[in-house]
Amino acid sequence: MTGHGPIALKRGLSLIEALIAIAILGIAFSGLLSWRQTILRQHQRLEAVERVNRASNNAAALLADVNPMAEPAGTRVISQEEVVSWQSTPLTTRRRSTAYAGGEGDFIVALYRMDVRIEGIGPEPSTFTFERLGWSSLDQSRDVDISQPR
Repeated sequence: MTGHGPIALKRGLSLIEALIAIAILGIAFSGLLSWRQTILRQHQRLEAVERVNRASNNAAALLADVNPMAEPAGTRVISQEEVVSWQSTPLTTRRRSTAYAGGEGDFIVALYRMDVRIEGIGPEPSTFTFERLGWSSLDQSRDVDISQPR
């Protein structure tokens, strides 16, 4: 058969078939592109949360040695961009500690709330709060009224 008549064989694609195939591919690729953009945004948000968590953990480790009774407010540098500052507020009155076997101990103690602020980890500073025991050696506190918070 030479391709004439009602039973002629088609060879190749017509222009309309090619345009329809391109349109279908375009719709599929636009869906993939939209999905990719969503994944990228989620990844950026996850990185921001991870940055805040890392900075918060670093700040907590840095403040582990801070005695809020001796240093009620202050600032420390975590890295070139990140700065931690805190403000302590007494939650209890200062009192003498208890010794292991009973009786009075060698320290003046009080519970403090430490409000921590971390700057330089994003457009907004990150804040968190924790409670920490403040202490002072009884030798250093002989002239201090322990019934009053400082």
